[in-house]
Amino acid sequence: MSALLVKSAWDVKMNIQTIVKNCTIDDIRAWDMSAVDGFKLTRASSFEPGAQGLALAKLATHKKGELVMQCAFPEPVSADEFEACLLGGPFGISLIRHAKVKSFGQENKAASEAFDRNLANFYLQRGGLLGKGQSCALVCVDPAHKLPSMLRAYAKNEDKDFPLDESDFRQMLASMAAAMGFRSFLNSSTESSLNSFVFECFVNSQEHGQSSKNKVARQGVRALLIEKVVVSATTKLDKLSKGLQEYIARATESPEGKLGLGLVCLTVSDQGDGIQVTLPPVSPNESAKDRFARAFVREVTRKPQGAIKRGLGLSHALSAAHKMRARIEIHSSGIHYVQDFSLGESPYPELDKDAIAEDDLTRGSGTSVSIWVPEYASGLDQPDMFDQKNLPPAA
Repeated sequence: MSALLVKSAWDVKMNIQTIVKNCTIDDIRAWDMSAVDGFKLTRASSFEPGAQGLALAKLATHKKGELVMQCAFPEPVSADEFEACLLGGPFGISLIRHAKVKSFGQENKAASEAFDRNLANFYLQRGGLLGKGQSCALVCVDPAHKLPSMLRAYAKNEDKDFPLDESDFRQMLASMAAAMGFRSFLNSSTESSLNSFVFECFVNSQEHGQSSKNKVARQGVRALLIEKVVVSATTKLDKLSKGLQEYIARATESPEGKLGLGLVCLTVSDQGDGIQVTLPPVSPNESAKDRFARAFVREVTRKPQGAIKRGLGLSHALSAAHKMRARIEIHSSGIHYVQDFSLGESPYPELDKDAIAEDDLTRGSGTSVSIWVPEYASGLDQPDMFDQKNLPPAA
């Protein structure tokens, strides 16, 4: 990209969205992507847990080569430099693929000819498993890296479209969590529920997360993210979304010494057409909200009929969230759904249809499914943590 082209791009009046430190889900929901021409990143740019998945999904509304990307820091070269900024995560990789103009530093210097090659080397060196510290992401880049090498390292069924079974997937998930410092993650009787939730959502994303008609089409990015909220006496939660603050407050009221490092947020995100869009309607008058709710009913499927265990994925995911007293949030191309099972208001793992809302600002976006659970000390399950206290529900 020539310096002249970069200069001319910034001379034109554009709507550039700056990603601030700890950018929240509420911030991202408010992005009007039809009016956004590009993004500005700083060293401090970051996302709260669960927010990066939504940011990635919303990029589905822009076709490749359409956005401007300005980074207020020098061009990254090494793997460590990529991981030290948002460019080393799923949102950053997708933004790079979308960008028609890439510039760095205070002078808006055009990206070098080596930039794309350095990014590819970083991705391949890490095997698609990116990040460290506060977050870790398995990033699938379509079409060339639909199954990144780090995922294939755990596979035992190479003859299948998705070569991992649930036990293989659990090993991969546990290794990602261990790299982030979670010592007790997946160590209770709820481990199968949590693993099942993420596994089912990830397989659904693999099967339905590539669009055949939106602006990204089959050039999308999909991701599995693990993010953490370390809970201590000095933890400040005032910068987080209100719903997340309330969930953390309930989760951290467990008896002293029973909570592990803190909370885990697991997110599966893609740039496909959305859960309800890929499910055929039962009638011409079925609304998007009703179709979304029906996707979580047992035996309802978007897959060909006649295969084994069809239509169990999303219903299993909902059951897992209920069992773990988890908080679940889904954005699905114009649909927003939040349900907090820690409140104990749902005696059965049923979808709260009243919690399903239409969301015009995510219409045309992909799907982001997040689940928040506390990391418990060895031998204690999430239900036990919530049952050992008598907290009033959030206002």
